[in-house]
Amino acid sequence: MPAATQESIEPATGHTLGSVPVTAPQDVAAAVADAAAVQPLWAQLRAVDRARYLRRAAQAVIDELGPLVQLVGREQGRPVAEAHYMELLPAIETLLWLAEEGPGILADDRVRLSRTFFARKRARIAHAPIGVVAVISPAAEPFAQPLGDVAIALMAGNAVVLKPSPFACLCGEWIGRVFARAGLPEGLLRIIHGGSDTGRALVDSAVDQVRLTGSPDVGREVGEACARALKPATLALAGNDPMLVLEDA
Repeated sequence: MPAATQESIEPATGHTLGSVPVTAPQDVAAAVADAAAVQPLWAQLRAVDRARYLRRAAQAVIDELGPLVQLVGREQGRPVAEAHYMELLPAIETLLWLAEEGPGILADDRVRLSRTFFARKRARIAHAPIGVVAVISPAAEPFAQPLGDVAIALMAGNAVVLKPSPFACLCGEWIGRVFARAGLPEGLLRIIHGGSDTGRALVDSAVDQVRLTGSPDVGREVGEACARALKPATLALAGNDPMLVLEDA
């Protein structure tokens, strides 16, 4: 039986832009395990070394700016100029900022102690990777936002499993392509596709943190699942507003 696929439809024309294989819920755990197997080696790199991959990823976006802006515009039904200024330029800026500032942010923080009670003690707060981060992203911001979430997790020494929106699956695939061109170790970033069943399986898997951008209803469900598992979650939630388009628009 052939594997299920998910098509990307251009909103403006209804034409099919491409398709991606769907990850069945029962296969999500294997993707997470593959990422977890690579993560310890990645975590051993110094932050300044991980930053080099982000700089190369930024250059990969710059090198493919033309086809990327066309893809974002067509898959999202968005003006090309808007896709350029609100998706691609912010993505490049995020990667370069993280590469520049990330090592300093992740450096150990010195803690001041009382000289009266701790005269011979020194204390520091060390920032350590947490493992595998699940990123679940929306169609409203199909490139810059999920790429930023992925880059933050990678900079901190984590592996990532990204599930893009079904309405922006090709943008999600291109995020993987950007980091592959940057030379990221194979398997460190896994991209899975599917609907709510696949997303639910990802949240319930052995990931160590969930980063979700979505609706309040989905966020409530994800937050409750993570709370039951004592798993940290970062939830960016917003409403879906109606729009009235008049005939003379």
